[in-house]
Amino acid sequence: MKKIAILIGGWHYPRGFYNQLSKLNCPEGFEFETFVVSHRDVDLPIVHQEKLEALSKIDKNTEDGKMDYELYSEKLTKEDLISQGFQVIDAENKYGDYYFITQWLDKCDYNDYEYVCFLHDDTYLLNEHHEVLLLFCKKNFLMNLVISKLS
Repeated sequence: MKKIAILIGGWHYPRGFYNQLSKLNCPEGFEFETFVVSHRDVDLPIVHQEKLEALSKIDKNTEDGKMDYELYSEKLTKEDLISQGFQVIDAENKYGDYYFITQWLDKCDYNDYEYVCFLHDDTYLLNEHHEVLLLFCKKNFLMNLVISKLS
């Protein structure tokens, strides 16, 4: 079976995002392997505390507020990530926003995958029937935005 790697730059750790991603429909003939390149320990108390402080200032009756509450109101743990099938790679936070891709490449072989998708964990997915991911094509290293409805 062909594989798609999904790389997530982990910093914010919104439970809602990881729940959404774990329910994402995979295209027929493919399987997902999901990786969290963790730039800070998800189990640090500050990770959830800072989200609760931010949520206390947000109107949860607005569309944006509803999304923020869906993403951040519940605490996520490393055990949760592993139980949902995410492979966690602890890595130093250095060299800019997308360095997590290089850190993944240091540990994994992109040739094992048809596609390598990457995104940050402060993302809201509309629903599990739509895939909106940046694809990193292994053959020519071009980034393409792919929006496709999965049935």
